[in-house]
Amino acid sequence: MNDEAKVAALQELYDADKLTAEDVVEAARDPEHPCHNEIEWDLSVAGYQYQLQQARALIGRMRVYIQSSTVEVQTRMFLRPPSSKQYLDGDKAVANFRDELVEQCFRHVRSTVVKFRRLGDDELRTQFERALTAD
Repeated sequence: MNDEAKVAALQELYDADKLTAEDVVEAARDPEHPCHNEIEWDLSVAGYQYQLQQARALIGRMRVYIQSSTVEVQTRMFLRPPSSKQYLDGDKAVANFRDELVEQCFRHVRSTVVKFRRLGDDELRTQFERALTAD
């Protein structure tokens, strides 16, 4: 199945307020569903938790392209706020969960700086910190 059919299927779940990993796995059980082949159905190979991870990865791969006269930006079509199972339209997620997303970003940045310190890579750590404070 092509990506357009998968995007449409995920958009349909989103429109019905059912865009969670669990909902994607359930919908994709139908062999005719556009996302069916994205999930490992042989439970001797992969269990339900792995199926959920595959569904999350599928949702995360869906991109939207925004183009202006000077730049084209690619971003995730759907985002999941850290405190929710439900995926949201990327713009809504950023607007509704701004503080949570900012804190998640800062945690990632702090952990990256710590990793550079542990590796003893002061040059890379300095470049990273400089990039964070650049205008």
